[in-house]
Amino acid sequence: MEDHDAAIAASTPVRAGRGDRRWTDVANVAELVEGEGRLVLGGRARNHPVALFLVGGTIYAVNAVCPHMGGPITCGRLRGHVVACPWHGWTFDVRTGFADHPDAHHLHAYDVRIEDGRVLVAVRPRALRMIDPPDNAGDARTAT
Repeated sequence: MEDHDAAIAASTPVRAGRGDRRWTDVANVAELVEGEGRLVLGGRARNHPVALFLVGGTIYAVNAVCPHMGGPITCGRLRGHVVACPWHGWTFDVRTGFADHPDAHHLHAYDVRIEDGRVLVAVRPRALRMIDPPDNAGDARTAT
């Protein structure tokens, strides 16, 4: 509950340009740890649980709740760009939200940008589309 309250306090809508409310300020870049998940609130209602992952110096944002049984994605084990839900092992590519098995539900993935040391997450998730997986994609398929 403490993490949830902290995420609420840190998730403040910001304007990224004149009248632009398409981004939510969710965290300080310096607070993120390479290879670990961080729970924040963002998304369309600005109170949706979002998982941030810092991988190879790049920040990725996906839905923080596993679509299988609601497991906490931020607590999952990260290998490369693939995170495993700690409850039942479902795996997702944090760059895209795409699951690694056919007919699976995917995580919503969000665009991320950095302004003045702050992490801004897009209010609306990206649409899924297939891309070629890089050599270190792990088990999960990739999409954007």
